[in-house]
Amino acid sequence: MACQGGCVVSPSAVLKMFGSQPEAPSPSAGCCLAQSCQAVSQVAESYRLIFQRGCKQKNVRFGMLCARIRALSQAKGMMTTTMASRLVLLRWVLVLATVYLVWYSQPPGAAPWIVPVYVLAYVLSTPVVNNLVRRYAFDRRVLAGLVVFDIFFVSIGLVLTHQTQLDFYPVVFLSLFIAAVALDLRAAVVAATLLGVVHLATAAAALPASIWTHTEELLRLPFLLAAASFFGFLCQEQRRRARRRAWLRRQRDRLQALAIAAHDIRSPLTNVVSLTGLLLEGDAGELNDDQRDLLERAHADMYRVLRRATNLMDAARLNAQRLPLELDSVDLGMVCGEVVQGMATAARIRRVRLVFDNQAHSSRVMADRAQIERALSNLVDNALKYSPANGTVWLRLINPSADVVAVEVLDQGPGIPPEQRNALFRAFTRVHGGPALAGSGLGLFIVRKIVEAHGGTVSLEDAPNGGLCARVLLPLKAET
Repeated sequence: MACQGGCVVSPSAVLKMFGSQPEAPSPSAGCCLAQSCQAVSQVAESYRLIFQRGCKQKNVRFGMLCARIRALSQAKGMMTTTMASRLVLLRWVLVLATVYLVWYSQPPGAAPWIVPVYVLAYVLSTPVVNNLVRRYAFDRRVLAGLVVFDIFFVSIGLVLTHQTQLDFYPVVFLSLFIAAVALDLRAAVVAATLLGVVHLATAAAALPASIWTHTEELLRLPFLLAAASFFGFLCQEQRRRARRRAWLRRQRDRLQALAIAAHDIRSPLTNVVSLTGLLLEGDAGELNDDQRDLLERAHADMYRVLRRATNLMDAARLNAQRLPLELDSVDLGMVCGEVVQGMATAARIRRVRLVFDNQAHSSRVMADRAQIERALSNLVDNALKYSPANGTVWLRLINPSADVVAVEVLDQGPGIPPEQRNALFRAFTRVHGGPALAGSGLGLFIVRKIVEAHGGTVSLEDAPNGGLCARVLLPLKAET
């Protein structure tokens, strides 16, 4: 449906795209305006109910998701508590193994009271230290004190027993592993260095000849360092994976909660867009220029909100790999033309010129028409949003090779630093230091998922005339 001064999305296209069937309005002006006001009231009421249910948790489904998001926001605390419990268990193993070896390995001629005092001190202090670990698991100073405490007692055990044989090394390795679990790779390496020095000093005192003539003793220090490095790397990699899993869970539940909110407001929004479209078509009578301008602005803004609500729902489906595709032979040239037609009003409101340049000799692909149109609309909307007033946005269709068609959206905006471009294809990601414009941070995420589902690729590049070029590559439909 075309209108003077710009093109507006038709109600039938909106209904087909978003799958909602509002009641057919009466052609009278009063009825159309009344239904528009009623639909707007439904949107406002939906927003109010959403926030009311979120606060009072009367909506069980929304309340459960909110509770889970709050729980997942404390995932770091839960992980640290679990780690503290494991540390307590590991420490008991270390303490029992150490006192056992010290008790049965004490050298002859040693003072009879030294080993019992050592055993009692280590065993009785362990519950106190473990309690501190449970209570202050977030404090790295407490964890560092734990590592120093264990290294101190293990070192005393080495000195008391004059132990230079391999039977004491499981205790040493366990000490290094605890240091890696409690802190990081550096702590494990420092612990290995200290224990290695204590071992060399003990061996030097016990051996009749110079320790520098015993290669096997000297090699134990680098061996301990290698073991500490392995333990530290293993624990750091485990922490990285745990943080990644927690982040993915938070993203998934955030998308689900937002999708529920979007679902509640999408139907009344669809009614508003459809009814304002009917008014613009003249079904309720002729409009003067001022009325048409105001109605076009309202129509464009509500359509943009509707597209964002649909993006939220699609993002939740895409994150769960549940976006259905209805593949058919589609002419990308026609789709691009419809996208330009649909975004013409938004471009005029932003005082940006929108140009479609079709240079492709072949543009037929196997695709879901609605999804591809949504992806291209998101790209054009982003370009319009960041383009300056009186600027130009180009939608270009070309064939870079015989079996590929490329859709390029070029703007004259500030551009994006190369190091931030890949991150923008993740959900809820915005440009650091960029203009503070409204948006959900889902547009490029939706684009990438849709394009990849069609076997294509999307990338961001520098535009030849300044600004940014979003490039979508899709395989052409095979000729039969």
